[in-house]
Amino acid sequence: MTPTIVHAVAIAVVHRSGQWLVARRPDHVHLGGLWEFPGGKSHDGETPSEAALRELLEECGVTAVATAVLTTLSVDYPDRRVLLTPVLCDWRGGEAQPLASAACRWVTDGELDALEMPEVNARVIAEARRRRDSP
Repeated sequence: MTPTIVHAVAIAVVHRSGQWLVARRPDHVHLGGLWEFPGGKSHDGETPSEAALRELLEECGVTAVATAVLTTLSVDYPDRRVLLTPVLCDWRGGEAQPLASAACRWVTDGELDALEMPEVNARVIAEARRRRDSP
């Protein structure tokens, strides 16, 4: 059965000097305790880039510039469908702090691979690295 609740979610895949910004979800929410890229539901009229940058500031106190929309992925959970749009961003300012997350931190590629993240993030990470490494 296809979930009937659909959420448009944008995430900020932020890169700074060889590191990626990640946030840990609070334990009491859906997918609690997992690491993720900062993001959240898009507001009416917002582009994915606008939503990702807004959520980044709200969740981690960081500013960035959006450089590319990577893709849009449809992810089904038992109670909802999420249309996930990852936005590749370059850091501009602010120190990562957990304003709406359990934790925020910068990690290297190797550390990113070792984090427990939602399954869909493997596709997001692969595309972000491909874009980062392309001329």
